[in-house]
Amino acid sequence: MGINTKVFFAWRLFPKGTNTLSNTNTLSNTPAYSISLSQLYIINNIYKYSTFHLLLSHLYFYPSPLNINFIWNNGFLIAIITSNQIITGILLAGNYTPEITFSYYSVKHMLREVFNGCSMSYMHSNSSSYIFAFTFIHIYRAIYYNSCSYLPFIWLSGILNLNFFTSTSFIGYLLPWGEMSFWGATVITSLLGVINPSILEYLSGAYFLSDRTLKRFLVIHFTIAFISFGIIFIHLFSLHHQTSNNPSSASTNNKIAFFPFQLSKDNFGLIIIILLLILQIFHPFIILSHADNGSTVNGILTPLHILPEWYFLTYYTLLKAIPNKNTGIIILLNYMLQVQALGEFKIRSNVILYHYPYTINSMSYNSSFILLLLLGSQLPEEKFIVYGRIYLQLSIYLLALIPSLHHRKL
Repeated sequence: MGINTKVFFAWRLFPKGTNTLSNTNTLSNTPAYSISLSQLYIINNIYKYSTFHLLLSHLYFYPSPLNINFIWNNGFLIAIITSNQIITGILLAGNYTPEITFSYYSVKHMLREVFNGCSMSYMHSNSSSYIFAFTFIHIYRAIYYNSCSYLPFIWLSGILNLNFFTSTSFIGYLLPWGEMSFWGATVITSLLGVINPSILEYLSGAYFLSDRTLKRFLVIHFTIAFISFGIIFIHLFSLHHQTSNNPSSASTNNKIAFFPFQLSKDNFGLIIIILLLILQIFHPFIILSHADNGSTVNGILTPLHILPEWYFLTYYTLLKAIPNKNTGIIILLNYMLQVQALGEFKIRSNVILYHYPYTINSMSYNSSFILLLLLGSQLPEEKFIVYGRIYLQLSIYLLALIPSLHHRKL
């Protein structure tokens, strides 16, 4: 924002009158823009430390690489959908009762009796799937174009936010108190006893899921949601401080202003997502939740196949593939930390787009991740467990190869 623009705002706030500089000391040749130095100093500080300045610097003047494509829109879409999740969550919480006797019926009351409660509820539940879909694409793009090593702090903050998204979604999955959410939460919370038996008691307020569990999970659900939303802003500010990566995976000075060029691309993707979300809410074309979660909790009868939401299926496959519970927890944590450790490896060259071993390795890792996700939806039969072990070893091996392939000098 140049000095003429600042003087323009000063002229709007302080019209020409008394206590102004003479024409020889003014910052503009136009007499109407003449202000005092003290007034200009105050306005400059207000502008410098204002939210308006931050918005302009990150949404208007930010120099964005010219050659980025639509895959770079995912971060913008994740931020918008997360904002929508917080708004709809606050509205839904006003009609939710965190008690095991009334929680299921309070959700049904929202669907049937509250004005637009059905739309808000389905929007909140379906938008979580959109967040994870865009997050997975966002992470794979960062691995494919080497952003994980080129921008290490941004990579670490992004993976940290993925862990917060996972925790928030898992806790929110229990709140409707449906059949599948109850048994899924029972299985996952029982794994906490492997780390320390007292963790489950402190978290749940008892030795099993109860009223206290719902109340605590509701508070934790809101707390982590706002924390993850704050990390999104840290992620965004860090990205704009260091500048974005691009498809050539090399530093470039060929940049354009974020507004209106890149923002128009982001808005185009946002319009498509809004249309898909509206279609999913009113005319669902993809079944994203299990049908058993629409029935009340039966603590005596276990479902034939306990199946979490689709974005947890990769982690669910890891737990099913390992027969020992302790070993499964260790391998799951190792798998998550191994992805986060990619940002700790420095590289000699950023130009890896035409480095075929690295490209093939990153595509193979993405394929193994998708196969683990598909295997998680299958029944725990022997052949699927064996397949899960094979693809688990392959996924860990391919992930470990990424830093070594980085160090090839091109």
